[in-house]
Amino acid sequence: MSNSRDGNLDFLRALAIIAVVLYHIAGMWPSDSIAHVKDYAGLGRHGVTLFFVLSGWLIGGIYWREHKAVGQVGWTPFWIRRWLRTLPPYYVGLMVSYLAVYFSRGERFDFRYLVFAQNYESVIPYYLVSWSLCVEEHFYLILPLVCSIIARLPLRWALTILWTLPLTAPFLRLLDSNVDASLAFGYSKCATHLVSEGLTLGVAAAFTAINFGNVWSQIQRVARIFSVPCFILFVSTTFWPTNTDFYIGQSLIALCCFVWLAAAAGQRPLPFASTRFVNAVAISSYSIYLTHSLAIHVGRLIAKSNGSVASEIRCFACWLLLIVVFGTTFYFLVERPSIRVRDYISRRLLTKGVAPRAKTELPLPLQ
Repeated sequence: MSNSRDGNLDFLRALAIIAVVLYHIAGMWPSDSIAHVKDYAGLGRHGVTLFFVLSGWLIGGIYWREHKAVGQVGWTPFWIRRWLRTLPPYYVGLMVSYLAVYFSRGERFDFRYLVFAQNYESVIPYYLVSWSLCVEEHFYLILPLVCSIIARLPLRWALTILWTLPLTAPFLRLLDSNVDASLAFGYSKCATHLVSEGLTLGVAAAFTAINFGNVWSQIQRVARIFSVPCFILFVSTTFWPTNTDFYIGQSLIALCCFVWLAAAAGQRPLPFASTRFVNAVAISSYSIYLTHSLAIHVGRLIAKSNGSVASEIRCFACWLLLIVVFGTTFYFLVERPSIRVRDYISRRLLTKGVAPRAKTELPLPLQ
């Protein structure tokens, strides 16, 4: 695994956030004029799954690389780095979102949002995009605990266990009597233990790439062969029955995302992967994710469609412009300063010897 920035991973991250944005735009479109598009736009919800696989790969890579370099990973420094990276933008995004909810419908604040417990509610009341942040934060909390145990095992045992972990989420979906594909957006579709296969796939892939280079090279060769078949499978899930898609499709989508990651990571740049546009979208993807739903709601107040093609084009352009403005502003005012604070504190931890000093520079994840 390379320590430098991987343009192909930027490309995948940009695709993921664009897919999510288009999915939510289609879902909140004010008329039925694009009903025939919504089925395919619905695939955009799986952009979050791609984010999970990328997150598992990047954070797992940081963990396993540091462990291999110095023989240990300090839990507290690991948590501090991750929380300083993700929590300040999240809490600012939550505050802005809740103020909009409060002034529009007077809803009371749910304090479970402060501790990332809202994805275990039967129905998430507002700021729905925050469910994936709950999954990520639970992942950051548990990862060093689980990996520190696995790291004590012989490498081949650790490899076997890590590649078995992605099976737990679909297994738990089948066993949990409280899970129902027809229920509203909440526990059944968002609980961390029910949707974790993407993250665990990414961690297993990172471990393999760092400790079993020959095996990883073989996986990458196979992944390149199956990239197109996986795309066909991905698109076909649009037509699957709801229960099949819910119980099996989620895991297959995560597997497809893993295949694309394996096929692209560390390889020659894909078309457009090294462009400034892709780089900018990838870098600001967290800010865009946190703010795009609010931007769409504001856009619905500003630009309304009368059903004509011209008015709908204006609506779409207005919404996209607001998403760009909100995301860019949030990145420069909130996310980038939080990254600088995180980097400063991380350097202080290294200077004081609180964090292990790796022999190689660790790549900083985007999220």
